[in-house]
Amino acid sequence: MSPNSSKCLITLHLPCTIYKEVIEEERRGRFLGKSVQIIPHITDEIKRRIRGLAKAKGLDVLVVECGGTVGDIESLPFLEAFRQMRMEEGTSKTLFLHVSLAPELAVVGEMKTKPTQHSVQEMRRIGLQPDVIVVRGTKRLPSEAKEKISLFASVPVENVISNPDVPSIYLVPQTLEEEGLMKAVQRQLRFRGAKLNTRRWNEV
Repeated sequence: MSPNSSKCLITLHLPCTIYKEVIEEERRGRFLGKSVQIIPHITDEIKRRIRGLAKAKGLDVLVVECGGTVGDIESLPFLEAFRQMRMEEGTSKTLFLHVSLAPELAVVGEMKTKPTQHSVQEMRRIGLQPDVIVVRGTKRLPSEAKEKISLFASVPVENVISNPDVPSIYLVPQTLEEEGLMKAVQRQLRFRGAKLNTRRWNEV
């Protein structure tokens, strides 16, 4: 796959379709009478679909969103599949981006990093280490808060990305670019020489 291609797809796999496919495969005798389990049968099906979609579409980058909150029972098989894919594909072909929230206490006017620290701890508990952390908030995250998140989450400070509220959703990509998100992605996935062209987007 060429890193110079701009193809990208955001996809969502519903758990019910994953389980249905595995049950039907069991009834067709694929597993030769073995007990069907979450690991490896469900996680293998999740990985098969992710890899199959990327191959069928000829994608250079496939973005897979696992919604909800880290630790939700519904998402655990997906997170386990992602953990396995990191082991199988390596760090140069996978990137874990964690989106968190830094609420601001109006009384003191301070953005709190504890929710992010705790969510990263929960990710680690199930075997995932984020490579990039995007922090939502009402305003830009100050450097002191970035350094604290970096320290407790074991993520380089340049990979702690602030995503503050902006007047228009169309300004979000520009904000993330200014924060260095694309540089972090390029470093991780080794997209050497690739440049982000936002001219047409900025004209919208």
